[in-house]
Amino acid sequence: MSARFNEQETRRKISQARMVNGRPYSDPIPRGPSFGAVFKSQVDQRGAQTYLIYRDGDERHEFSYAEFHARCSRIGNFMRQELGIKPGDRVATFSYNHYETVAINFAAWMIGACLVPISVGEADDRVRYIQENAEAKAIFVMPDLIERYERLWGAENPVKHRVQVSGTPKPGYRQLQEAAKQPAALDDENLASLSSEALIVYTSGTTGPPKGVVLEHHQLLADAHSISEWYGFKPSDRMQIVLPIHHVNGLIVTLVTPVYFGGGAILNRKFSASRYWETAEREGATCGSVVPTILAFLCEHNEDISKRDLS
Repeated sequence: MSARFNEQETRRKISQARMVNGRPYSDPIPRGPSFGAVFKSQVDQRGAQTYLIYRDGDERHEFSYAEFHARCSRIGNFMRQELGIKPGDRVATFSYNHYETVAINFAAWMIGACLVPISVGEADDRVRYIQENAEAKAIFVMPDLIERYERLWGAENPVKHRVQVSGTPKPGYRQLQEAAKQPAALDDENLASLSSEALIVYTSGTTGPPKGVVLEHHQLLADAHSISEWYGFKPSDRMQIVLPIHHVNGLIVTLVTPVYFGGGAILNRKFSASRYWETAEREGATCGSVVPTILAFLCEHNEDISKRDLS
């Protein structure tokens, strides 16, 4: 009786923790059965509208909803056809803020795979631990990180498929540009559901090894829904992103949420106090998500923003 009672009590607490304002987890908040379905519905409604702008200093790339969805679909088809990724498989990234990173992330969700973003700021032993613990079937690596990544594993790398995101091809790696040969649409748009695992974010591991926190499509979309409702975002809004997208703020709050409300996102390679307001003005940002340290840097930089049109 004691063991049964403890199990029931644990289940009760878990169920309570998953409630929002008394609404049970079994009563979904978000519209749409998955991220991919929500993304596709926005493409159908506003295909020519800008979804993503990428800025790295003077480098700039802009993608409409239709263009970015086609890019993600090609990568999704590459994952399925060339890498054999199936719904439920785990796909890791060893990357940083970049439009290709976003496309890989979205592609994984569209085909029902679970994304495991590995922070490049992690110590080498933690990078190894996260990849092993997550049991990733494939990993996508930025070209300037391959040398470091190879030092971690040598010939012992357990990941079946290693993919180089761009740059001069390295031996032992598939190339992301191979995805360009794939169709610009998925042959199956129903590869994930609200209960499908979407994301595993690893904690900092301050009291032991990093621990993987699993989020489902339901949770990603419920978060995006709540943020959209709370702030009253409209399709004319654009979110400025300077935080790293390997974690939930940069990834869900400022990349997934705009997809949910049909707006835009401005992805910066990294934060720059001297360029923050210039980028916000030029790209028409209406919201930005930051942390106190960034606010401190902006205050220290002390730019006279009264000269900029930030309306």
